[in-house]
Amino acid sequence: MKDTRMKQSVNNSCLALLYIATAGQAASQLTINEVFENPTNGGDATWEYIEIYGPPSYDLTGYAVVLVKGGEDSDDDNVPDGAFMQKAPEIDEAFSLDGWSTNEHGLFVLYNREEFGFTGLEPFLDPNGDFDFFLPESPSNPRFFGAASFQASTIPSVDEASKLENDGSSTYLIVRRRPEHSLTAQGTSNYGQGYGWKKDVSPDVDFNSRLDFGDEHTLGVPIYYGEGLDGSQDTALAMEPVQIIDEIAWSNGGGREYNIRGRQLLSNQISETPNFNPDAVSRVRYDSSNPLVGWTVNPNDGDLDRTSLADESWVYGETINTQPGTADYTLYKPLLELGEDGLPGTADDELNYLAPVDPNGPTYSYTGLSDPSPLVAPFFEFSGAQDPNGTLLFEPYDISGFRITPNGFNDAAPGSSLDGTPIGVQDRFVPGDFDFDGDIDCDDRSMIELAASEGWTLDDLAHDFIRDFDTDDTSDDVLYTGYARQVEVFNATLAMLRMDLTDGSTGEWSSGQVIQGGFVVAWGGSVTQSDLAAFDAVLGLPDTNSNGVPDACESGRLCADVNMDGIVSPTDFSAWIGSFNANHIVTCDQNGDNACTPTDFSAWIGNYNQGANGPVCPN
Repeated sequence: MKDTRMKQSVNNSCLALLYIATAGQAASQLTINEVFENPTNGGDATWEYIEIYGPPSYDLTGYAVVLVKGGEDSDDDNVPDGAFMQKAPEIDEAFSLDGWSTNEHGLFVLYNREEFGFTGLEPFLDPNGDFDFFLPESPSNPRFFGAASFQASTIPSVDEASKLENDGSSTYLIVRRRPEHSLTAQGTSNYGQGYGWKKDVSPDVDFNSRLDFGDEHTLGVPIYYGEGLDGSQDTALAMEPVQIIDEIAWSNGGGREYNIRGRQLLSNQISETPNFNPDAVSRVRYDSSNPLVGWTVNPNDGDLDRTSLADESWVYGETINTQPGTADYTLYKPLLELGEDGLPGTADDELNYLAPVDPNGPTYSYTGLSDPSPLVAPFFEFSGAQDPNGTLLFEPYDISGFRITPNGFNDAAPGSSLDGTPIGVQDRFVPGDFDFDGDIDCDDRSMIELAASEGWTLDDLAHDFIRDFDTDDTSDDVLYTGYARQVEVFNATLAMLRMDLTDGSTGEWSSGQVIQGGFVVAWGGSVTQSDLAAFDAVLGLPDTNSNGVPDACESGRLCADVNMDGIVSPTDFSAWIGSFNANHIVTCDQNGDNACTPTDFSAWIGNYNQGANGPVCPN
């Protein structure tokens, strides 16, 4: 099947999926950081939470967090399970972030609570001493700073917020622009009559793992509304085009996932959860490239596949089955759990978690279905696939002692198994690191230079997305307009916008907003030359020819290399004399004054003496 939504997001960047960043003095990405979907022993009503990570004190107006459950199809017949196909896909919960802000560390927690406000997360949250118990919880009356309850943030629908659904596939999304949604000048959401991004909507009525455009019920294909809108939904609703800011998805029970398709190794879908459905997921990396460390095995056809970007970015699995609030309640289980026979390495063992693959783990051999798979019980070392001469890595890092950390970064505890490993400290966003390789350099500068020259905004549109109607026949493809800045590209743009927080372009709804006909058609402003200048100040590299581009980031040649043979040598002296006599400014000008004068001879001597470390000039 062809790529649809992601095609434009990748191609439009022209930068090969680099993006991710922070800004100014602080982080500037907006990502899903941790989810506790299935607290054990009845903790759902008071321990469930979804945590996001972004710029400190960042106004989240205009964003929403959505859990899309992909239904179940246990017999793989492309029909939802249930006597009346009631296990069709459904938006389980949808939360508006209008008016709420991240805390001083950039974290924001959506949490479940009981009717009278109790939550088991209270010890982890920052209470508002001025909270008025006689008024509803709201952005102007928060119970906790940097947090909101499911009940206070739910988007109006046919039902109120409740517990996160545990069964079936899960896709968690941060979304921004979406159909039938607009913002007022006051920063509150307007929801049109056909608005679909809300609780209990069936977002994929033809059960094809694609979000609906709203006309699927007219296309002559089988339609499954399930329990959509408590049984009242009788048409597809327009879910597309939607702007996805971040995503994490996994499959269970044959259900569907709704992460952006076509990203292959950069997929934000967890590849496999062998015989477990994660209670929790914790991000430890945010990469824009796959480290290509590990391998996985497709259980359907036995094919050997590379682990996805999600596999290498998250810890995901079961948490310890103990009483809510006890010391071990937030701990992940050990890797393997013995079956009823009580013996390790037998077919009734259970796998409890997976995590980024340990590059120093044991090696394996695997060629296909005829070979034992390390991801089928008995797992890993007991599978018979371990091979000291093999080249494949399957085993995750040992996460013993690792736990979920509500309202905190996902760092390993001192002395625990992950402490001191490359994932022992969760990635923090580095200001200016737009390609998220851990440093800021000329690659990052080329990105913001392009964005500033083109005036990138968070709201830019692209007109060559492809809707392929779930067929391999290209003749029925239709182009549609979607959002150019999504996932990593969006977050890089947000980071660039926030390099200079004084230019009126910070990525927030009230910054540079444009209101037309009651709709905020743009908010957040554009990447400016001021942002580029702020980046250069952080980069801190010399610009000896004062042309506004750090020497190390110049595209061209060493100035002293006048004959352009790639090296600085005495022959360049004769070449400079020739350039001077011909008044050839490009090669004669050695001091950056855009002129060819005798002073350039002294400048050429100085540049020559610096050799390969000399300034760079245009060709």
